Amino acid sequence: MEYSFWKSRWDARQIGFHQAKPNAHLQKNIERLKERFGNRVFVPLAGKTKDIVFLLNQQCKVIAVEFVQDAILEFFQENDIPYSVTPESQAGTGVCYEAKNLKFYAADALQDSPPWANQFDWVFDRAALVALDAKRRKQYAKRITQATRAGGGQLLIAFHYNPEAMQGPPFSVSNEEVQKLYGEDWEISLVESVNLMEKSPFAKGNPNAKVFEENVFILKKQ
Repeated sequence: MEYSFWKSRWDARQIGFHQAKPNAHLQKNIERLKERFGNRVFVPLAGKTKDIVFLLNQQCKVIAVEFVQDAILEFFQENDIPYSVTPESQAGTGVCYEAKNLKFYAADALQDSPPWANQFDWVFDRAALVALDAKRRKQYAKRITQATRAGGGQLLIAFHYNPEAMQGPPFSVSNEEVQKLYGEDWEISLVESVNLMEKSPFAKGNPNAKVFEENVFILKKQ
């Protein structure tokens, strides 16, 4: 997925991936994640997610990255959060919007040697991995692994469906692919699997859809 694709989605307001409420799996697992890994959280491909507000209210320090700048500005406006702006030359890479306990970079999450490397305890990936095609998923997983400190964690949410029946994004990422992407450097635990066939508008009404699962993983970097 290129920048132009996601920019066009935002411009056309085709942002069905944006949720009006914080993610239920994040709410369910927040205490165990904070206790196990810490309170510094990295949110890649963040959009204008309400999950950031939830994390801040849970006394977390958040680093978020989104390369569509309009999404970042909407986040601050809609949540009435005052911010300051650090120019690209000073931020290290991309413009950085800063608020209390929040750094929000307008930057590419797949870049090498980013300023947020080793600056967080765990990653919350609700819709980043599944937003990328297969080639970019490999690059993304490599960048996440490089940027995460030893002993750090990740809450990863992935979807699994028959890719011949439906076309992403969100793309199908099987449990086996999660193992291939992260298994060498991370301990991986599948903590929940939810059947979304009757709930997801992405699958509902598709006569070729046989399975549509939401799989929730907690990972620990070795």
